[in-house]
Amino acid sequence: MSNTYGIYNSGSIVLEYWEGLVRAEELFGHQRLQEVDPGIAEHATTIVDFRNVTFEISDTDVLNFAQAFTKNSPCTKKKMALVISEVDWEKASLYSQQVWSDDVEVIAFHSLEAACAWLNLDSANIETKLLELKNGLLTSA
Repeated sequence: MSNTYGIYNSGSIVLEYWEGLVRAEELFGHQRLQEVDPGIAEHATTIVDFRNVTFEISDTDVLNFAQAFTKNSPCTKKKMALVISEVDWEKASLYSQQVWSDDVEVIAFHSLEAACAWLNLDSANIETKLLELKNGLLTSA
């Protein structure tokens, strides 16, 4: 598994790029890393690109991660788009249902364009930034 993220617009936008096999421990490790990143604004909007991953996580892992995301995170308000493949719909839906509240909105999408439309972001610009993250990840691997 490989992942990286970029912080944009003074910390108000976070883009994550994931590739390969993803297990629960990687998700938790990534979350802990971002929680202490001083560059991420408290109310950041996030796009998580999971289109090139294979998940090896159970429903229990999803529930545990959802609880950690909502209970332990220092961020008080979140809006997140998960860009996923069709095979991951059930896991993403379970996660979204568990974390959704007045302060947390997480929706899964099959296309980056739809995710960007929901977040009012330019999809061409976001795709370029995600490609930069992917290329940087591949050169550092």
